Amino acid sequence: MNSVIMSEYEEHLEVIKTGLLSLKAAGADGFEGLLRIALTKLTGIPFRLAASGLQGGMDGDAALPSDPVCFEAKRYSGDIQRNEVLTKIVDLARKKDAADRLWILGATTEINTQLAKAVEEDGDQHAISTLILDWTAAPLPLLAIAMVAAGDEAIDFVVNNFHVKTNQERHSGNDLKAAFSSISNHPEFENLLQRLKSNLNVSKLALKRAVDLNT
Repeated sequence: MNSVIMSEYEEHLEVIKTGLLSLKAAGADGFEGLLRIALTKLTGIPFRLAASGLQGGMDGDAALPSDPVCFEAKRYSGDIQRNEVLTKIVDLARKKDAADRLWILGATTEINTQLAKAVEEDGDQHAISTLILDWTAAPLPLLAIAMVAAGDEAIDFVVNNFHVKTNQERHSGNDLKAAFSSISNHPEFENLLQRLKSNLNVSKLALKRAVDLNT
């Protein structure tokens, strides 16, 4: 892939990231609400958002008990502190039905290798499966893939919920549509999207955990 095309992808990813950072962090009209839309689009699972305050290690939880999935949303422009993430898994583990859950971390910044490993290990200690959707650059950020897969619904959400106090550039719907279209045509997009959907398959994860525990 030549440098001109790579530069175009990078520019379009920056437009998408700016759109995410232009939302407030919490609430149905913030990044939490957008992550809910994206995850519902990917999984078909409806989610409820947690009220502010003591959230038990999650910002959103599946609306139906038969879907053991929850998520934590972190809208950051800089690094995420280790304790801000790991304490969420400990909080979730206190719930009696935490085992065999899938806990998803959606973050607008890159999660470093050490923290990603610690998330996996802490999850394993409590029989909680974990998945990180962050802004790791190569070949495409998994969070960007999730957002692009949500299509027009995600675009409309970002446009309609721009929060002026974020001090981010305001992109138009056309800007975002061009960026979404570009990323969806990236040669790695479809492969990564299918792998992401596979990792979001709750029943498959539960079976894998049962096999791992008995080997």
